[in-house]
Amino acid sequence: MNEFVSKIVSVLKRRFVREPLLWIAFFAMLTVSNISMDLGLSAALSAIEVAGMILLFYVNTLVLMPRLLVKHKAVLYLVFSGVLLFAAVSQLAYLAEFVIREYDEFAMAEEEQSLLDIQLPSETRPFFEDDDKTSAIEDSLKLKIAVIFVCTYLFSSLLYYVNKANRDEQERLELEQKRSQMELRFLRSQINPHFLFNALNNIYSMVYMQDKNAPNSVLMLSEMLRYVTDECKSEKISLDDEVHYLENYINFQKFSYENCIDVTFDVDMPDEPVYVAPMLLEPLIENGFKHSGIGIEEGAYIRIKLAVKEGRLLFEMKNSKGKKKKESGSKKREGVGLKNVEQRLRLLYPDTHKFEMDDKEDAFCVKLEFELER
Repeated sequence: MNEFVSKIVSVLKRRFVREPLLWIAFFAMLTVSNISMDLGLSAALSAIEVAGMILLFYVNTLVLMPRLLVKHKAVLYLVFSGVLLFAAVSQLAYLAEFVIREYDEFAMAEEEQSLLDIQLPSETRPFFEDDDKTSAIEDSLKLKIAVIFVCTYLFSSLLYYVNKANRDEQERLELEQKRSQMELRFLRSQINPHFLFNALNNIYSMVYMQDKNAPNSVLMLSEMLRYVTDECKSEKISLDDEVHYLENYINFQKFSYENCIDVTFDVDMPDEPVYVAPMLLEPLIENGFKHSGIGIEEGAYIRIKLAVKEGRLLFEMKNSKGKKKKESGSKKREGVGLKNVEQRLRLLYPDTHKFEMDDKEDAFCVKLEFELER
């Protein structure tokens, strides 16, 4: 019950400014519509009609619809609506008739008390001259009140559904945004342990083989981890920083192999700063090192190109396929890397990205394109 009351209070607070102006406008229009009457009487009748409209509007939108119709109690809603409309029309029409008759009696009393036998041309004549005219006005007023109240009730129902649809859509978008943010955080949380696991394995192998590059690898890994844990907390980072991280990653991988490996990384960067989601390209390069057979098989290679053209990032990587990969036939690559990239692209760049993979017999090629932020 307290929650319902607080909801009504919040709704009234939002409506505190705009809706009083709307009811004042209705009052002015209804008063002008009865301009043939005395101005005071017209204003009094308009006030009664607007009061009934306000009563029906708020009882319907704040009580009956949310309590009955929205909860699929249509029969009860129709019953209460019928009773409410009948009561409002009959009682307020009776009140309007009372006002009219009081006005008529007051006007007649003023006419009898006049000291002049002849009415001056400029003197206001009583609006009602006989009972028949009064009865006709009362009948037409009942019909007018009934029509106005029914229209108000129907309009309030329509407005409630429009506002409810807007609120539901807003809540859906907010929930979708929260879900996307949670999914992004989950995907990014997968990257760090995955990368660290592979990096530590490489360093372990280098130490075990007494590789002279092992100390430098530890220093480079420290710099990379600082980037991943500190700078990558932002939703978007500078593309220069991301490229520098990728260069460190490639050099780190080169330290893992005793022989010289065939890896190229061509970069064409713009002069002005641009921003990109962090750690989006590293899983693709990691995947290339994992499946190319580089450092193990002769002729293995990795070719990486990164460029920025017309505000879009163009990334392309082609690598050879190791013997184990060739023997697996056309079976697609699976794992954290590519699936992670695909999911993040759908969430971060839903309408602006292109992601293509070409798994050939002796090579694998991936192309990525999306719009950058400035």
